[in-house]
Amino acid sequence: MFPIRPSRHDQDVPSSDITAKLLRLTVLLALLAVGRAAPAVAAVRLDAEKMKVALRTASREEDGFIDRVLVLVERRTLSHRLVDATFQWARRKQRRKFQHFKRAMIVLAARRGVRIPAKIR
Repeated sequence: MFPIRPSRHDQDVPSSDITAKLLRLTVLLALLAVGRAAPAVAAVRLDAEKMKVALRTASREEDGFIDRVLVLVERRTLSHRLVDATFQWARRKQRRKFQHFKRAMIVLAARRGVRIPAKIR
């Protein structure tokens, strides 16, 4: 009925083509592996002093709040990602940056079952 024609895949493929394809596949897999490992490696340590400057803290109580939050991050009670995202959000506010950070952290931590006292002694 239909004449059988050899397909493209039935022909001999030069070894250089196979080597090139394997190389591309290896590079792709390596990039995927690095992409998955990058967030753990690229996690930047939150710096209390930089946060205090960026959020424009004005009192020891405000400084103490940031210190307390960072202690909770070190103890893994709060996630680094949560605190960093809240910090980035609050620092983009035009006014009352620290107050935005504090309120958001108290609410977000409470949703995760963590109590952060509003006043630090």
